[in-house]
Amino acid sequence: MTALHLITNGKVDVSYPGGSYTLGKGDVISICEICSEIHLLGYTTLEDTTILTYPLTSLDSLNDILQKHPDVARLFCLSCFRQINILLNRSSISELNCSELYRTLTDDIATYNTLCSRYRLQARSLEHFDELNAFLGDDSPDIWLNGYYMGLSRILASDNYRILVQESDLSIGMLRKGSLDFRRTYQSLEEQFHYLQQVGSFYFRESGNDLLIFILLCSINWDRIMKTARRSTTAFTVCFLRPAICPSSIRNCLPPDPRPSRAA
Repeated sequence: MTALHLITNGKVDVSYPGGSYTLGKGDVISICEICSEIHLLGYTTLEDTTILTYPLTSLDSLNDILQKHPDVARLFCLSCFRQINILLNRSSISELNCSELYRTLTDDIATYNTLCSRYRLQARSLEHFDELNAFLGDDSPDIWLNGYYMGLSRILASDNYRILVQESDLSIGMLRKGSLDFRRTYQSLEEQFHYLQQVGSFYFRESGNDLLIFILLCSINWDRIMKTARRSTTAFTVCFLRPAICPSSIRNCLPPDPRPSRAA
């Protein structure tokens, strides 16, 4: 990290594993990465954008800027907390998606096996499915963090914001904690993203060994069975109702015609 960039005009797209969000006027590029040695996020301008750059040689130099410029400290903290809340919300949703997709996959596999058993088709097994576990989310961020940062944001957005930004070392402390919480949330999202990809791969694989192909083959085989059954039913019906056109080899296997014969 060598600099922070305050957006004075324009919009910037911020990408993370599995999603993105938008920064606008008053937001600060890289403010959530001050405790990271490398950029975790990807930044792309969405339109003509102007920025005000603040060199960042160390956290001490950042602290010096914050203490000398309370209004800058306010903008930095507001942008940091807003971005943290975005990722916290996305992480909560993504964690639910992980659990839901795993449940859907297991249900679909159970349905496939049931269909194969019902119609006497040979069920195939998905490679490495036995190695897949339900998503546990042990490293998910604490739930209370969302309310914590929303509360700080409300204070900073109010007329009482100077109570926070003028207190010595408080702004840098909030930003350092915010950066650490952001990185943890980012890592959680990254884990969830890879898990969703892993579960999704059981539906679609280049090798063709996937559930979608299994279900398609099951459907094709069942369709063939039904077509054969329909042809057999049609042949039986024709031979039964119109025995005159029925081959003798089949006519001999038919039951007697229950209809009374007409008198000559």
